[in-house]
Amino acid sequence: MGEKIDNYDYSIVNHLIELMTTHFEDWNYRWEEKFIPHSEFKSLEKEDKCPCLSGKNYMECCAEEDGILMTYIEFWKEPTTNAQLKF
Repeated sequence: MGEKIDNYDYSIVNHLIELMTTHFEDWNYRWEEKFIPHSEFKSLEKEDKCPCLSGKNYMECCAEEDGILMTYIEFWKEPTTNAQLKF
């Protein structure tokens, strides 16, 4: 039988796990759209597909914008009170 290939990108989960010091931590997150500076994509050519995942090439999409609009996920740890630590 063929090998099942998992194509999911776990980089966000792996990043969060690296930030955790214990599995009891209370984390929160927010998804937002954020302009990433063009300087972060130095090897990108104008004919390449735009990193914003629009399906258009870079020149027709984000090349003339303030940056490349991408989904950004912000994580933060909620403050822990003494009451939360009691079992």
